[in-house]
Amino acid sequence: MSKFSTDDFIMEKIDIDNPEDRMVFGAPKQQERFQPDSGRIIFIGMPGSGRLELAERVAKRLGMRMLAPESIASVAELETLCAKPGVVLVVPCDALRNEPVRAALRDNGKVFYLMAEVLRMAHRLNQTSEPEREAISALFVEMEPLCMMTLHFILQAWKEPEEIVDNVLEMLGLPA
Repeated sequence: MSKFSTDDFIMEKIDIDNPEDRMVFGAPKQQERFQPDSGRIIFIGMPGSGRLELAERVAKRLGMRMLAPESIASVAELETLCAKPGVVLVVPCDALRNEPVRAALRDNGKVFYLMAEVLRMAHRLNQTSEPEREAISALFVEMEPLCMMTLHFILQAWKEPEEIVDNVLEMLGLPA
């Protein structure tokens, strides 16, 4: 028997309703191209994730306006911020605790979650003592599921900033 044999693989037979049916997968649907002058990009994440710097870079690259309010307490406030198209919005972390705001984010633009690990956030915030890292960890545990429920796209904060910008453009169907 060969060292790389498939003899020990699990080979279960499954009864199917229509053995003559075939499933065909076609080419993926072409993503609708994002229009910077009429669209909105929304960045969510935790403090220290780098979303503000990313938003600045994306806004500059696409010729869009950037907004970074200190709070968004209601859907009405969010809709006021999103009243004009061509906006890159950085959402304060606390706003994601509000379920109607989270739902409205998805309706008001393309939502990108910039996911960063706790140590990176602590370093960027200059909060590296054990109690400070524990506080950041507690926030991460609370907010990570809320970010995951809200996003359209996820980005990795460990990448170089320009690489993340290129990822955003690719996800929007734009040339990098």
